[in-house]
Amino acid sequence: PFNATVVAEDYFHNVVSQQLGIRISTSLAATSAVACTLPTPPIAALHLGEAAFTSISVGGSPGTLCELVFTAEPMESGLPTPLQASVTMGACPIGYEARGAGADYHCLACGPGTYNVNGNGVCYTCAKGLLCLGGSMIEVAADQWAYENEDGVVEALAIAQAGVW
Repeated sequence: PFNATVVAEDYFHNVVSQQLGIRISTSLAATSAVACTLPTPPIAALHLGEAAFTSISVGGSPGTLCELVFTAEPMESGLPTPLQASVTMGACPIGYEARGAGADYHCLACGPGTYNVNGNGVCYTCAKGLLCLGGSMIEVAADQWAYENEDGVVEALAIAQAGVW
């Protein structure tokens, strides 16, 4: 999810601040409709010349370019329409797992008992000696130490196994 603010200007680039009842809606451009999803197209009311969108959620495989279209309603408002914005989809962040493909691709937070600390899109099962709270949060037992191997898996070893006597 991301945030966006659309500043409403007329054809002469004057900010429209006094018009009431104008809403800005969001949709996907036709070129993005196959590769991207916009599960709940947000609508924001124009207030003091701005329409603030919070938590716009767009789905698509990493590297996909998704085109969003912002349209003023009613069309007679005198605002240039539509305004297009591009979003390039990134990989899932640390603490999340990749699910689906194409337009159905989405990131899901790793649940309790699993973790992800390297952002590779895989939730790993918590190893013995660790307490995994979900996401990227891992706690290590008092008599253990932990390290991340080359595959992104966190392993726990007893302190005696680590060479501390």
